[in-house]
Amino acid sequence: MSTLKALYDYYNQSDDMPLYGWQQKKIEFLIVIDKNGNLISIDSTRTDKTHVKSFTIRKEAEKNGHIVPYLFADNVEYILGYTENEERKEKIRLKNESFINRCREVSEKYPDNAGFKAVTLFYDNNGIQKVFEHPLWEEIKKSACTLSFRLQSEYKIVAESKELENEVLPGKDEVTGIDLVTGKTGPLNWASTKIRLAGTGASGASLVSCGRELLLGSWGYEGGYNAPIMKSTENAFSQAFMKLAGRGSHNCITINGNQTYLFWSSKQDKISKEAEIGLYGLLGGYKKDNADYNIEKVQEMFKSIYSGIIKTTDEDRFYFLGTNLKTGRIPIMYWNDCSLKEFAGQIYKHLSDMELQGATDGYVNYRGIEQLLYAIKKPENKKHEINPKPEKSKGKASFDKDVAFISQKLFKAIVSGCKYPSLLYRRCLNRIENDCETTFTRTAILKGTLIRNFNQKNIKVMLNEENENPGYLCGRLFSVYVKEAVKENPKSKMSEMYFRAAMCYPAKTLTKLEVLSGYHEKKLGEGSTVYFTKIKCGIIAKLSDNKFPERLNDMEKSEFCVGYYQQREWFFTPKEEKNMKAAEEDDNEDQEQAE
Repeated sequence: MSTLKALYDYYNQSDDMPLYGWQQKKIEFLIVIDKNGNLISIDSTRTDKTHVKSFTIRKEAEKNGHIVPYLFADNVEYILGYTENEERKEKIRLKNESFINRCREVSEKYPDNAGFKAVTLFYDNNGIQKVFEHPLWEEIKKSACTLSFRLQSEYKIVAESKELENEVLPGKDEVTGIDLVTGKTGPLNWASTKIRLAGTGASGASLVSCGRELLLGSWGYEGGYNAPIMKSTENAFSQAFMKLAGRGSHNCITINGNQTYLFWSSKQDKISKEAEIGLYGLLGGYKKDNADYNIEKVQEMFKSIYSGIIKTTDEDRFYFLGTNLKTGRIPIMYWNDCSLKEFAGQIYKHLSDMELQGATDGYVNYRGIEQLLYAIKKPENKKHEINPKPEKSKGKASFDKDVAFISQKLFKAIVSGCKYPSLLYRRCLNRIENDCETTFTRTAILKGTLIRNFNQKNIKVMLNEENENPGYLCGRLFSVYVKEAVKENPKSKMSEMYFRAAMCYPAKTLTKLEVLSGYHEKKLGEGSTVYFTKIKCGIIAKLSDNKFPERLNDMEKSEFCVGYYQQREWFFTPKEEKNMKAAEEDDNEDQEQAE
């Protein structure tokens, strides 16, 4: 199914979006007047610096550079005739005059409407000058905001009056044709609707846009007639897009400030809604401490859908759309249409690939995309970078460019099941090598990449003592040396000093650490010495000819990091904590006997 058809169907299934001919419009200030047109006050609809109340008003033709006054709701130039540009004063005067004349025409047509009449009386009573004298005027003139009118005795604004349903200025002469999206015949849309969301700017952006000039058309057509879409259809998919991408939506997530991803299901039943909310949380939409979001339940839900416990059909579809709102147009950078069962299977597979036991974090099996990207972020101070590359510009420009690419590929890998981006994997290895430490999130990235990209099925959620890969064994052994050193001296910095060397040149480094281990064992009791020696011997015995590899390639370095992390967490499991405590008791008994 096409993108526009999916959005069109979503609009028709929703019962909380404006009907055709109406739109949701953010209006920052309301001029409150009485029935005689006297200014009572000016109300701001802003709840904070970024949130503004929306009202359902008539949708009219785009201005497109022409003087087109809207019905009782417009900008400062039309409603108040104000501008600071001396060269534009004549044009602004004409805009204000056209707005007032249109208000009078509508008021004369509906004489029983007190709101319409009050607006015309407002201009007769020199209301514009009174607005200029109001305390909020300084704030109004500094912002490119939309204003409207409200009667003191009414809750709704004047622009929401039902009488305005048929009062829309005509655009170009209507042309009838076959709609590309629905196949129906009806009046075609010539100028695209401007979608105004956070990031699109005051002028907005279009989903479908064609050049207005005949020169840019084809076969004698101009404007929107090059891609024939009915007005009602264009309104439907535009309204659907604005709802999905609007503020507070749980069907939208923005990554790195400019990559926006929308997702929705073809049906509005309970299971489909839970799938949408579950994906929103998995992508990092919810905060870490959100009590209403339980990732274990979400994982179980996706597993149930995929396994067939929760029944679905091929008609239950799930859609994904990737775009960038910070452009003049809204480009469709990614589109995927799959069944709900297939979607659930891909999400469950991703959760399984990234699942990792972390005793220090609790049993956590996923981090959102933002957390995965943050784990590979370059540090601000690059003094300790390995062979740092010079950058032409300051700041995060080069990294942001990489993140934009990685986020697109990572989102695609999560929802379609393809390989994780190699740049994510290599950047993660680079960060670990520079920081001389791995974390839960970085280890989860490496584990998922090893399983999905390199088909390493012996990498498990927890420590796998049967895994005989050299890199994995070297990581485990290094973790034991570090634990032994910390046991002897809690302030030991062996991990920071030797992590990079052990990761790159295990033969030379681990041989040296084996010698240091002998010194540590002399200071530990017999119980702890036996405990650590048993673990080390079990690991070394699995190496080929009991020899350490001279160097490790990238895949083996990843195995090293996973082995190191899982061995480190293994020491925190209840069983091993009990064994270590027993070894400490043996040490204490030996010390008492010696005394």
